[in-house]
Amino acid sequence: MNSLKKPNPVNLAVNIPFLISGIAFAVLFVGNLSELSFVAIVCVLAVALLFLKNIFPFWRSNLSVLSVILSVSILALSAFPFCEFVLNKIHINKLEMLAELTGISQETLMTFIAFCICVAAFYFLSTVTEFVLRYLPNPGSLTSAAEFSDGDSSIKATHILFVFLTAFVTISICSKSSPLYPLNDWVDPNIYFTIGKSILHGKLPYRDLFDHKGPLMYLIHTLGALVSETSFLGVYFIEVAACAAFLWISLQIMRLYQKSVSILLIPVLAAVVYSSAAFSYGDSAEELCLPFLAYAIYIGLKAVRAGEMPSYRECLLIGITSSCILWTKYSLLGLYIGWICVPAFLLLKSRKIQKLFYMLLTIAGGVLITTLPILAWFAVNHALSDLWTVYFYDNLFLYSNTESGVFPFSLLYNLWQGVRFTYDYLMIPTILLVIGLLFLAKKENKYEFFFFLTSAFGMFLLIFVGGRHYKNYPFILSAFAPISLIVSVGMN
Repeated sequence: MNSLKKPNPVNLAVNIPFLISGIAFAVLFVGNLSELSFVAIVCVLAVALLFLKNIFPFWRSNLSVLSVILSVSILALSAFPFCEFVLNKIHINKLEMLAELTGISQETLMTFIAFCICVAAFYFLSTVTEFVLRYLPNPGSLTSAAEFSDGDSSIKATHILFVFLTAFVTISICSKSSPLYPLNDWVDPNIYFTIGKSILHGKLPYRDLFDHKGPLMYLIHTLGALVSETSFLGVYFIEVAACAAFLWISLQIMRLYQKSVSILLIPVLAAVVYSSAAFSYGDSAEELCLPFLAYAIYIGLKAVRAGEMPSYRECLLIGITSSCILWTKYSLLGLYIGWICVPAFLLLKSRKIQKLFYMLLTIAGGVLITTLPILAWFAVNHALSDLWTVYFYDNLFLYSNTESGVFPFSLLYNLWQGVRFTYDYLMIPTILLVIGLLFLAKKENKYEFFFFLTSAFGMFLLIFVGGRHYKNYPFILSAFAPISLIVSVGMN
């Protein structure tokens, strides 16, 4: 009896980069012809489906046609960070000269160069993948549920290495803090880095140097300045670590819904999230807070799915991580509106009021662990009033935009502008977020849906309620991408 041959994960890993590169070339070519929407690109990719279903037994046997279209469309987005890379590394005059010499248009040359970079970068990633799978001790199958066994440290080390290498490649290409770029010319990272360096020389934020981000943001850049005060090398290392943490937590989130999820989805997630326009040039507060919020989503979903409160250790970590966000950029705390509402409702419904009290108390203890040292730092330097005035009062009452009319119309206007910004600068993760909501709405456990909905809406509300809109603001909504991604690529 003939049976379908089990796909070799190594061959799959080696072939996927060339598939991505070909799709990326098609996307870039179509994009140069006209301003086509994402839907049009999906239609173009759907034509290739007839060939893809025959090339990959894994897709032919396990995924629906719609799932293949969605997954291929997501993979195609991997091309866009390479376009940004090309634009920053090739001087426009050189491109014009090359176009004149060859008689080829600049758009076609840019397409060809980006295509070559796609091939090279993904071939490198596939080579690393093959090494991880083939040469490390007992790597096992990337598509096996057994790979996540806590008892096999070599397998866990293999996955950690793969996630770290993915983060390294992603940040190297997508962030201007990377050594591949001459400098990060976005004004915000330069402000953070200047204040971070100044702390090493005895200066204090808010009292000696003015900016409106939280003190932890500057302390993070102080760590970066310890590596180098004349470049963003230290910041680059921090970004790689933050990206790796986000990707690792995202893998755990996806495992809540499919234990046999392939770790090869991690580069796909990285491409979708970090290639978005909202990522801007890297080194934003949203980027550095992303792993903290992903952890909150993971703990919250796990608790809601089980119908139990998180463990006290998890509650303590939620307090610590939420406090880190508080002292980095407190407008990103909106996710915790949904995070606390749904588990609290479940505990109140089952009349476990004492457990709810202890949960809140433990979270508050975690908040204090981070908060007390920061307050002590400013108190010793007689600058608590400066901290309050600049970081809290000015942000709340002076920085917000009140020109949009009278409440509640001003609120509705600000939120509508937020919708527009989110669509313009975070289109694909936003589409994924909607897919995730639609999927959870069909599940029997409606509390998962309400947790997802209230957390996402709470975050969106707090980001845009003030009326200020910058391209990096929606990026933090990428924290919800892992759930939606596992749905899009054909979750069982």
